[in-house]
Amino acid sequence: MKNKKILESLLALGIAALLVYFVSLLFPASDAFISQLSSIIDSDTSAQLEQEQPDTSYVDEARPYSIMKVELESIHDGDTIWAHPQAHPEQALNIRLIGIDTPEINLESSKLLGEEAKRALEDLLSSEVLYVEFDEDIRDQYDRTLAYLWSKDPRSVNYDVSYLINLEMVKRGYAKAVYFKPNKKYKNEFFSAMDTAKQEQTGLWAYADLQKLTKK
Repeated sequence: MKNKKILESLLALGIAALLVYFVSLLFPASDAFISQLSSIIDSDTSAQLEQEQPDTSYVDEARPYSIMKVELESIHDGDTIWAHPQAHPEQALNIRLIGIDTPEINLESSKLLGEEAKRALEDLLSSEVLYVEFDEDIRDQYDRTLAYLWSKDPRSVNYDVSYLINLEMVKRGYAKAVYFKPNKKYKNEFFSAMDTAKQEQTGLWAYADLQKLTKK
């Protein structure tokens, strides 16, 4: 829908430019007049295109630990998804799960385990309706939205971490725990779960050391 509107705006710009050309042929005018008319058309079309760009300011204004209801669009890998807020269905968010890291699917050395981690996340995300919880930092250096992902509204289950997808990936041994300041709300739970998964060789720990197959 958004792309269609942009194409329509560009088409309108082209038609307007042709109109200026033919008007200049039928009714000779000064170069200054034609230049001014073209500037007005260009300015108007640019304003239309700018208005059609999605507004993501609501994400940056989110308070720490606030909750947003989202709908799943796709799963990129074991720690990254695409989803859109129910209140803003036109805006897809690239969501990076806080506190975990999974093997990369675009590296030959970790591709197979990365694909397995992705399948594990797919199994956990059985519902299209999910909830994201923000921490202190909302975005990372790649402009991804940082969030904790919940299968149920954490407020309705009294923040029972058994519904926290990030933590469940660590418990099942498909992700290692990581910590980047200042996002630390569930840091202790993540590292405790990783210690247990490593000792019991759960999930991918049975095949390899995840510390060596994920980013530092």
